[in-house]
Amino acid sequence: MAIGAGPIAALILAGVLSPVRAEIGTTNVALLLAALVAVVAFAGRMAGFVTAVTAALAYNYFHTAPYHSLRIGAHEDIITVVLLVLLGLAASEISAWRRRAHSSAKRRLTDARMLEDVSALIASGASHDDVWAAVSAMLSNALGLGECRFETMVPAGVQSLARSGSLVSTSMRLGVGGFELPPTGVSIPVEYGHETLGHIVLIPAGHTGTSIDTRRAAIALADQLAVSMAMSMARATDGQRSDRTPARR
Repeated sequence: MAIGAGPIAALILAGVLSPVRAEIGTTNVALLLAALVAVVAFAGRMAGFVTAVTAALAYNYFHTAPYHSLRIGAHEDIITVVLLVLLGLAASEISAWRRRAHSSAKRRLTDARMLEDVSALIASGASHDDVWAAVSAMLSNALGLGECRFETMVPAGVQSLARSGSLVSTSMRLGVGGFELPPTGVSIPVEYGHETLGHIVLIPAGHTGTSIDTRRAAIALADQLAVSMAMSMARATDGQRSDRTPARR
């Protein structure tokens, strides 16, 4: 909507101000168009760029001599037209940076809440099955997975995700939000102490980008799952020992 509405608004504004350009001055017209470009740029990079170019052409057509022509007779008008385009580019980049920063902060908050929720679940004494169900659902939602399963051995052709969260592949695709997981998926070792208890296999559902922060959070979830598994095995071992201990008289 902004890509379509921004240029139309710039054309209308430049045309409406054309009859009164002598009274308000071409400088003020340029400022009004610049303000419009800055506002539209916050809706998106492409919307800001298209509106800036349209505003510059509209200013040139309606408010520079010779009027109603795309030719420019004065050097000052050339500078004004160029500045309108540059303003649109700058405002669009600032807006895009702001959206990326907001998205990154929101993603980090979501990752932190995932870890908090699983920690609380483990601390409450939940069973390993309940912890795995929660971890699997969180990973599927955060990474856009089509399948999330636990395997005792790494499946053939599935690369292991480094603890740094970095993807290592001969070919990687950059999607919205980061690099996409390989189509064959990746695996995260579930390790406790010096023992590997299994592997979480992550298969992407489509072309969804993943940030390195979210991949690191996935590794942290795998670590929490390892703690839950170790606790579950320890409880089972203690139970077996209790059953084997003869009753005292």
